[in-house]
Amino acid sequence: MSTTAELYEQGVAFLQAAGIDDPQLESAFFLGDILGLSRPQLFITTNEVRPGDEELFHSYLRRRASREPFAYIVGHQEFWGLDFTVSPDVLIPRPETELLVEQLLALVPGKASFSGTILDLGTGSGILPVSLSLELPRATLVAVDISFPALAVARQNIHHHGCAKKVSLVNGDFLSAFGRDAQFDFMVSNPPYVKKSTFSTLQSDVVDHEPHLALDGGGEDGLGCISSLAPAVEKYLRPGGFFLMEIGYDQKQEVLDLFGSFASFDHLTVIDDYAGLPRILKARRSF
Repeated sequence: MSTTAELYEQGVAFLQAAGIDDPQLESAFFLGDILGLSRPQLFITTNEVRPGDEELFHSYLRRRASREPFAYIVGHQEFWGLDFTVSPDVLIPRPETELLVEQLLALVPGKASFSGTILDLGTGSGILPVSLSLELPRATLVAVDISFPALAVARQNIHHHGCAKKVSLVNGDFLSAFGRDAQFDFMVSNPPYVKKSTFSTLQSDVVDHEPHLALDGGGEDGLGCISSLAPAVEKYLRPGGFFLMEIGYDQKQEVLDLFGSFASFDHLTVIDDYAGLPRILKARRSF
């Protein structure tokens, strides 16, 4: 049997040879995830590792060497300080999407007492409704996705975080699942927005493993899904309510022009992400 230190070094060497960018970090994360140890604990532990855990560690390394994303291998990913189950049926949560949560919360007066309704369009793993539900304990949230497998992952996360009584899941193509009288105080979305021309530039981790249904925005400009959202949002967003949506870093002007073509939208702005790139559209329905 190998010790934790020996396995860590084996992992670093294996991932380095496979061309993984940060082999030290990933070897530590894999080993820590299997053994239930934090990184500091990992480096002060000299115990021998059970054969089953050792074999699992090596299987993780082989999968990562084939460019399978780290989060899919371990089966979970952090978002908004919470742990979420993920699978190849959903996109892996990314830090820039936390801006959707930040920006919506900034618009809610009296978070503890807010009892309005929030709709998440294309929920994937359910990171947005779960995060918002925990921050807004009296709010009602509805999460929509066209993918049944994605909704199954979202359901796991909703139950895991104790939000089942406040978050409803709906299978449908964005807003087509709702009746004419449905109205929401806020709407959020991280829709597919990748341009077809840029798929070849994405990392193989993304292109080969993450669901294209959640990536391909439609059309050469990647705005197919977003274009269909604009008139539907106008219809179902309550006057005075805000719509927040993640967009591609190179779609700012097109998205502003699209939503600006509807007379009922005002307060149109695009907020930069942590890297200084245009990332979140914010629009209010004025009437």
